[in-house]
Amino acid sequence: MENKNYKFLCYASGGNKIGYGHLYRLARIIEKFDLVDQSIFLYANAEEKFFLKNRGLNIFSGQTILPEKIIIDSRIDCSDLLKKFSNINSNSIILDNLDDWVSRGDNIIIPSFFINDKLKEKFENKFSKKILYGKKFSLPPSPILSKKNINDNILITFGGSDPNNITLKVVELLADSRIAAKLKIILGPGYSHKERKLYELVSKSQILRNVKNLSTEIANSAQVITTLGTTIQHIEFYGKKSIIICNYDNDKYDFRYIRKYCQNESYFKCLGNWKNIKKKSFLNSLNELELINELPASNSSDWGSGWKNLLSN
Repeated sequence: MENKNYKFLCYASGGNKIGYGHLYRLARIIEKFDLVDQSIFLYANAEEKFFLKNRGLNIFSGQTILPEKIIIDSRIDCSDLLKKFSNINSNSIILDNLDDWVSRGDNIIIPSFFINDKLKEKFENKFSKKILYGKKFSLPPSPILSKKNINDNILITFGGSDPNNITLKVVELLADSRIAAKLKIILGPGYSHKERKLYELVSKSQILRNVKNLSTEIANSAQVITTLGTTIQHIEFYGKKSIIICNYDNDKYDFRYIRKYCQNESYFKCLGNWKNIKKKSFLNSLNELELINELPASNSSDWGSGWKNLLSN
């Protein structure tokens, strides 16, 4: 087996149940800074392996690895991975996690324009470690549109897998409303629910599978209906008007910080847990957002600027 020295050993968790946001984000970081040939990815399940292979990334298959940096993007406990490489001269970058095991990392990053202040303060006080966050650690969408061609579509996107099938719930509520013809539904690569139910409610032409340039769809839409995840970063970057629906009850606490850190809090509305959405309040929120003028896109140089130095050191 051919051994090669890779500078970066990477792991991002993903799959039909937990979504694909971590995989997309870490892949984009490696691709954005032309580090594909210097990076090798571990995987823990068939979905992760398929994603990495389909993306053309190097996959670990038993080689001897002496990385200079370990990058982990995951909400699951990856402490065993850190322990395995603790005896070599490498440092670690851990994304999107503030559980206790993360304190073993050298660089802890919340790759988002917003952060839960209480969790940040609690972690930093407990472990005396600084957390990096903000626009400079959130990559801008790719491709970046120099000009938005805004249409009247109301975009529905619930990530790579949409484990709770909120897509169907939303379409059921809106299918017989005046905006039904404006709905544009994006299904991610891990969407495993029965599409037939959607086709009974809207035209097939309104449903898109495995969209290559999601950021373009977001930039050009009139409004976006989504949940918490990496899509929120693109929405903020392009100044979009959005309705957030929570997968879980505790997501509503993070929404407070979205409104605190975003350009304009009136551009985001939260309907709470997906199980409790009321049609009337849903339509009222859409109507209120429709009356607001859209913000311009952010300056792309403000986003992702912190990564270059972090990866080169």
